[in-house]
Amino acid sequence: MTELLEKAFTEATKLPESEQDSLAKWMLEEFKADRKWAELFSESENLLERLADEALEDFQHGKTAPMDLHNLEFANYKEILKTLLIMTGKHKSTGKENL
Repeated sequence: MTELLEKAFTEATKLPESEQDSLAKWMLEEFKADRKWAELFSESENLLERLADEALEDFQHGKTAPMDLHNLEFANYKEILKTLLIMTGKHKSTGKENL
């Protein structure tokens, strides 16, 4: 344990029990949230890598076209989100168009 963390815990022991419990619950929730974000970023990194590989393969096989930067159309973000969720196994396609 670092010196600074030990000092923080020493100070926390001086708090009333209810405040110690509140601090402990907050810390545990933060640790849990950090793990969840790390897991999500790890999954998205794998997904982005896979999508990049597919795009490169499409390019190499002549399945792409130059992008007209003056006439871009923005995709429906809900459909993009749904596709990403399906690809990561976080959403099961029901055949319905709504998320």
